[in-house]
Amino acid sequence: MKLTIGKETGSPGVPQFRPGDKIPAHVEYDYKGLDQDAKLTFSIGTGVYPTYNVKNTWPDVTIALEGSMDWLGRSIDAQFTIPTTMAKGTYSARVRLKTVTKVTEETDTEWGALEIV
Repeated sequence: MKLTIGKETGSPGVPQFRPGDKIPAHVEYDYKGLDQDAKLTFSIGTGVYPTYNVKNTWPDVTIALEGSMDWLGRSIDAQFTIPTTMAKGTYSARVRLKTVTKVTEETDTEWGALEIV
């Protein structure tokens, strides 16, 4: 799984946002298995690898996974609004994809992914 936050492919630097802005997120993942729903959980936090301290988690987004006997690459785009109470600073972003019926999960963290100014 690969998480990309708030930037066009190949653009330099850490994207900057203000409280109230929407964070665009792009998640690429591979899936093989039965038809089932999954929950996508997005959070931002602080810390230095491997320590991740959650500062905000958004409500889960439910996605439908189409069954497949082979690994297939898929992606989803989403936006998350930064709370107006978020403190300025550099944050890491984390996404977790957890299936519902036959439970498995995968997580990716983009360290130092965004700055709130």
